[in-house]
Amino acid sequence: MRSLFDQFLKERRLLKNISPKTESYYRQALIAFERYSGENLDSLSSGKLNKWVVAMLEAEVKPVSCNTYISAVNAFFNWCFENEVTPKRLKADILKIKEKGFKTLSESQLWQIASYKPENPFEWRTHAIASLPPSGGSSQ
Repeated sequence: MRSLFDQFLKERRLLKNISPKTESYYRQALIAFERYSGENLDSLSSGKLNKWVVAMLEAEVKPVSCNTYISAVNAFFNWCFENEVTPKRLKADILKIKEKGFKTLSESQLWQIASYKPENPFEWRTHAIASLPPSGGSSQ
């Protein structure tokens, strides 16, 4: 599989002009695939790809990192199919990631900011900035 992967990278470098960082990204994905899948290219199936993703998650690889590896490995398997290395197109599904909300101030914290009395020019500036509504928002 390494020689195929090297050929894949060579084509990406020459035909798609990938950067050294992108090449490193692909290599890291291959390492993750080899570490967590225990599979070789000849015996792969979509089910085994899903087991690879589950193994990464069980090893506490962050979902965002898993998605990075999945995207790179999917590109490699797509290349394998297009070059008739594999008889069918293999693909692992990208994970859905919950978006983290951001912390907001409580009503009492907002009142503390609003009722604060600045004492010098630096405090006036900071207070003015803190009192402005968010960019693009309304001041309701």
